[in-house]
Amino acid sequence: MRTAGASINCAPLGQSLLYDTGAEIMSINQQDVDQMQAMSGLEPPTFGHSQLVTGNGVVSRRVVEIEVSIRDHNWAVMCPFVKVLAAVNPDNTAERLTGPWMKFVLFTATSPGADNLYLTDNKAELVYHHPAWTTGAAAGTGP
Repeated sequence: MRTAGASINCAPLGQSLLYDTGAEIMSINQQDVDQMQAMSGLEPPTFGHSQLVTGNGVVSRRVVEIEVSIRDHNWAVMCPFVKVLAAVNPDNTAERLTGPWMKFVLFTATSPGADNLYLTDNKAELVYHHPAWTTGAAAGTGP
């Protein structure tokens, strides 16, 4: 993550994010915003406030524009930085959620019984590595 409009030389803030298929917007904490601002010298642009439905009821959150990318397990960049809107949790206690942006820039897959989220920049690699497609009928060993 980094402040939208930050120099490409500005180091991004590396954070773990929870992939939540039901999240309609990315969610970050105020400390993330503070760190991005400290690293870039720019405050992320605020787009206003939004009413969000959470497990604890409806909450009002400030919405900012940031740039995000994702790295694989070897820390290689999987997609270029893209601008997204993110809701800011003011008390730094919420899980950071990806929101829907990854589905628009990468191939994604999950399967019943699997704990992993599979991401890739090409469909062939996804089909090759996803367990639901590498066993049984899809792999040519089933009915």
